[in-house]
Amino acid sequence: MLAAMVAGTQHYFAATAKGPTGQIILRDGPAVLGWERWREIDAQHFGGKLPRAIAAAMEAGLIARQPVEPLARLLLGAVTEAAVACAGRADIARAGAEYARAFKSLVEALRLRA
Repeated sequence: MLAAMVAGTQHYFAATAKGPTGQIILRDGPAVLGWERWREIDAQHFGGKLPRAIAAAMEAGLIARQPVEPLARLLLGAVTEAAVACAGRADIARAGAEYARAFKSLVEALRLRA
């Protein structure tokens, strides 16, 4: 489950690195649709998967039980901010890979140690 969160984030960064996709997802979408509508749409895709993955990781005993929504919003905020930062870089793919590695470290820090 933690690996799935990391993989999903890597795919998200990769998608935002392809041609105009990042521009559409991260800049045009919120500007044209409005922040609230853009978030509603995101909740049906990447933003909605993250809370489910966190809840599953808690059920599996991989991370400590805690309220899912705050943790999901914090992680989603980190991913969104990283994606926006990547979209402004000349080498989006490289920046995305760096942010994906950092996100993996962040998620792995949540893992319960036996």
